[in-house]
Amino acid sequence: DIKKGKPWEYIKGEAEFYKNIFKITEDTLIPRVETENLVDTAKEEIKKYSPSLVIDTGTGSGCIILSLAKYFCNTDTRFIGTDISRKALNIAKENRKLLKLKNVSFKRTNLLKDINPKEKYCIVANLPYIPTDMYLNLDKSVKDYEPEIALNGGEDGLRIYEELFKQIQKKKNKPEFMVLEFEPSTKKSLERILNIYFKDSEYIFKKDFRDKERFLICFF
Repeated sequence: DIKKGKPWEYIKGEAEFYKNIFKITEDTLIPRVETENLVDTAKEEIKKYSPSLVIDTGTGSGCIILSLAKYFCNTDTRFIGTDISRKALNIAKENRKLLKLKNVSFKRTNLLKDINPKEKYCIVANLPYIPTDMYLNLDKSVKDYEPEIALNGGEDGLRIYEELFKQIQKKKNKPEFMVLEFEPSTKKSLERILNIYFKDSEYIFKKDFRDKERFLICFF
């Protein structure tokens, strides 16, 4: 299998992320090192704002929300991971069990659909963000094995983020903030969409460890 280019993580059925081992299958992405920076960024904002609820949309294997939940396990904060893939959520639930976490729940839904928090909350998102033409040119080890639904973000890479923004815009109770990961080359398009949906919101960009602007924090 490895000779054919199958990633070692899928052969083993697990990957390390944020100093924990997570079970993964070909229904979930292999977590990336850059995404550990997303967890760091979210952690700092959660410390500042103390939301009662943290929602991870498109949770996949659950590595982001479970890493945050583990860090904040001695607080009253609750954590929810959502995904449209039942198979991905089954893996996330197995990972919750492996990490022995009680403060996390998972829900099968499209992003924030059916979720209407009354309390103070925030959103963390690492949604499919690779523009289709870039996706088609990815290395075979990624394209042939990792789920396209978790990578291909449509023509501009932002189709699913735009859907998330539409859903947030309709919520009576807006999040305190959202932290998201995106493809650095789509930054200008992302700003354009932000200014359509949240023109009164402040936002900042942050760099990953490779010095590329990959994270957005938007305040509501």
